[in-house]
Amino acid sequence: GRPVFPEDFLGELDILVGSVHSMAAVRRGRPADEVMDEWRRQNLALMGLGAHIIAHPFRCLVQKQVPVTQEDIDWIVGEAGARGIALELNSHYRCPDADRRMVRACLAQSVRVAVGTDAHRWNEIGDFSYHLEVLGECGVTTPEQRDAVLYRHARR
Repeated sequence: GRPVFPEDFLGELDILVGSVHSMAAVRRGRPADEVMDEWRRQNLALMGLGAHIIAHPFRCLVQKQVPVTQEDIDWIVGEAGARGIALELNSHYRCPDADRRMVRACLAQSVRVAVGTDAHRWNEIGDFSYHLEVLGECGVTTPEQRDAVLYRHARR
């Protein structure tokens, strides 16, 4: 629920990618509704800091076996869309079910999808096979369609 980058420098960054990595409610074994409340609060805090992209929005939930409902997906897509924030389709830790549902919701609400923003290994840089697979399964198959949905950062 707190940035790990000095807030004084946030205004100097060309692009800010934020993500939830840890939640006290998960560590304490709290019920799913408390975990989801904390997840929502942390994501809103990241959005409030000016994040351009929310990375791997469901990873920490899926890893800890917290169910991700369509309501949760619609919530984050709606909040991101209202603020012009993109949501990342992550290939480092894949959440195929939630990823597909998120992309479909992003398409329905005209929310941009970011890819390749959270590579953890050299071999992940430039490997868009998972992204293209998920986008294709959601009907995004042509370069023109991808151009309409993928996030492109405009430099200041």
